[in-house]
Formats: sequence, structure tokens, C-alpha cells
Amino acid sequence: MSHEVHLDRPNDSPWRSAVLAAIPTYVVLCIVVVPLVAGSGAYTAGRLLVPVVISTVVVGLVARSSTRLWRWWAYAGAVVAIAGLLAVVSAVPGNLPTNSSATASAADAFGSRAKQANTGSTLSAPVTAGNWTRVDDAAARARRQEAVTTAKKTGGGSSPVFAEYQRGGAGSAFLGFNTDPDGQFRAELRESPPSAVRDYMAGAKVTSLQFVESGSADVAMACGLPDQAQARRAIVCAWADSSTLGIITWSVPNLTMNRADDLTRDFRRTVSRPAR
Repeated sequence: MSHEVHLDRPNDSPWRSAVLAAIPTYVVLCIVVVPLVAGSGAYTAGRLLVPVVISTVVVGLVARSSTRLWRWWAYAGAVVAIAGLLAVVSAVPGNLPTNSSATASAADAFGSRAKQANTGSTLSAPVTAGNWTRVDDAAARARRQEAVTTAKKTGGGSSPVFAEYQRGGAGSAFLGFNTDPDGQFRAELRESPPSAVRDYMAGAKVTSLQFVESGSADVAMACGLPDQAQARRAIVCAWADSSTLGIITWSVPNLTMNRADDLTRDFRRTVSRPAR
């Protein structure tokens, strides 16, 4: 009489144990990773679910087929290790601060293309900019005057414009520099719009800078995060061509960096007109 030898599988509830290990792992990843990345915290938390789910499935399958008894710490360690590794290689890249030399190279390459098509523009602050409405109460007018006065001191050789806009519960603040034809500011823009964007953002302490497509060959554009605790959820974008520099700070709930790019492209088109 023949007998079949069966492997003993002591882990009778591997899926339950893997899920129980995954829950605190997900919470810890959210606490550690979300504050480090750009854009919406909810979006980042959603992305972190992917590595946690994958790690749970992998650990459950391995434990189910294992001939050794897995204790709770074995599940926890395996889930944490796999989820953490997957989070680093999938959820975080592209959101952490970019390498400055790589950013500079990308900007310079874009700048050579931009200079070939540079025609220049003029910036204004219309009453409405797409779906955004300019805030014109007394307090906003006072802030506008203060911002323009300060901008004239820091942006010599230019005529600044400033306005705050709102749409529902979202807001934005726009600052634009129309440079004088014979000024040093204009010369710097003509030399390299991307460098002008990069230098302004550095001076304004904007971090995690990412150059993005502007939708126009003669315009350089980048977005990043303000280096201020009170503005942690804001995103700052700037663009430049051969004659103007525009900066807008978005305060929009659950705003992602990609969405900020889109908003800025649309906004730029409404406040810019070709130079005469």
C-alpha cells in the first residue's frame, strides 16, 4: 500500500495575519511619506495603498505555502520590508526635491529651444481669468498696492502687476513682471527664460522645483513648494519668456503638482498677450 507524503502547512490564517500587519504599515507609511512629497496628501496616501496591497498578497502567498510557522513579527517584518521598498521606488520618485544639476540641465536644454521662438508678451491682471475672479475688496486692494510697491524695489527695470483671484473655496495670488526693453531684467530674460525662472524660485525659497511643459515653445515654466510651514499645502508656479516673468501661488484643496501645471498653463494664457 502506497502512502503520499504531504507537506505540513502550519499557517492556517495567513491572509488574516498579513492584513493585520498591513494596516499599521500603511498608517506608518502615510505618516512618514505624505509630508515629504509634493502635491495632495490624499493623492499620495492613495498611491501608498498600492505597495501595501502588493506586499500583503505576496506575504500571504508565501506564508500559506511555507512549512514553517510564522509568528506575528514575521508577518509584520515581511510586509513592512516589501511595502517600504515598493513605496520608495514607486510612490515617492518624482515628488521629492529634484537633483539641482539635473534640473539645471533640463532647463538649459529647454532654454535653447525657447530662445529660438521667443516673441515676448505683456502681462495684465484682468477682472476675470478663465473661471477665476479677481478679489477687489478694500483689503485686497491694499495688499495689491503693497505687493506692487515691494516688487518695484526687488524687480528693478520692470512694471509689476499683482492680483488675488478666487473660485469657490480656492484662491491664488498672481505677480507679474513686465520688463523694460533696455533694462537688465529684460536682458536676463532674453538670455535664458528657464534660468530666470530657476533664479527667482531659488530666491523665493521654492523647493522641489520641477520644470514642466508650458504649452508654448517660447515660454519656460516650473512648479514647486513654498518653503514656509504655513503654506505647506500651497504650490508655486512660475513662467518666463523673453520679456515677462509671472508667478502664481495656488491655494487649492487637494491640489496635485500635475493639476497645478494645468491650472498655470490655462491661467497664463488668460493674463498674457503678445508683445507689440
